[in-house]
Amino acid sequence: MELSAHGGCAPDHLPYQGRQFSKRQFEKLQGELERPIGEYNCRHIAFPILLGISRPAHTEKELNRLEEMSTRRQEFDGKEYTQYEATQLQRKLETAMRQTKDRALLAKESGDDLGRRVEQTKLNQLKSKYVDVCQKFGLPYKSERMSMSGFRAVNVTVDSLTSGKAATEYFVKNIGIDKSKLFVTGMSKKTAVFVGNGIEKVFKTYPKLKSFLSQPDKGGISYKTSNSGAIAECNRLTQHIGLNPIMFDDLPNLKQTYADMVNIGWSPLGTDYHNVVTHELGHAMHGMLSYNGINIAQFQRDVLNAAGISFQEIKTAVSEYATINEREFFAECFSELIGSKNPRRVAVKFGIILEEVMKALP
Repeated sequence: MELSAHGGCAPDHLPYQGRQFSKRQFEKLQGELERPIGEYNCRHIAFPILLGISRPAHTEKELNRLEEMSTRRQEFDGKEYTQYEATQLQRKLETAMRQTKDRALLAKESGDDLGRRVEQTKLNQLKSKYVDVCQKFGLPYKSERMSMSGFRAVNVTVDSLTSGKAATEYFVKNIGIDKSKLFVTGMSKKTAVFVGNGIEKVFKTYPKLKSFLSQPDKGGISYKTSNSGAIAECNRLTQHIGLNPIMFDDLPNLKQTYADMVNIGWSPLGTDYHNVVTHELGHAMHGMLSYNGINIAQFQRDVLNAAGISFQEIKTAVSEYATINEREFFAECFSELIGSKNPRRVAVKFGIILEEVMKALP
């Protein structure tokens, strides 16, 4: 018998892939392995050969290359993974997305529109992490593993009730945003003031961020999101912020939705719905730092070291959302630092390190 061989091999099968065995040796191996060849998601195939006559399908050089591929570790979200371990992370994310869709369906059937939006928001973040894993490790995107019969994403269909003229004038006059960067048709003056207060608070604390977002190809606001389930978003390249009208047209509902997210640990303690905007400005901030050559993953490690906590403790020390990746960690810490009256240890250390980094920027 000869075993097939592939990259991303699990460590328990790595010593045996590509090797030839007598029938007795193979049966003995199968009895000794906790996870037999060909079972429990094993991708190996055992095919018959003439032992001592059949030439192996792989040379030693090829097997060494596959072993190197299988044992090479890459960092992702503060942890190191082999390609096989990355596939296991894929499976966990696929399961989590199916469970989230299941809860969204239950919320829909029970008429809990708020719960449905909360689950959709979590699903969007899980899907974003899944895409990052696929891209980082060169893994295939398995959409069929995430499917759920009857599930439909929350759609945003909002009638344009106002021209957005008052909102545009407010942002230009009070926040100093260039009119050419504003696409706020449908936004009321009340919503504009709510959003503007959050922006103004951050700009007063970090004037360099305001200056950075004043560049022709940076910053701005749209009253729509590319993802219908997102409450808000920030473009990674331009730091342009998008706001979901279905949420921001109903500020009391946004307030309750965010409070629910805090209660379940998804968002930081001590923050409220004003921090939706602050969170996106946190993304704009790390966008500025990245633009200036700051490594955000290293920034995260520095904060955790200063706070004396591990990656596994981020969920309780910051929020569950902060565990998604280093960008969400940054935005969540920034949100708590700005929005909480009593920021916790990690947010405080984050603020100290951020201040040091900001001083060094031109």
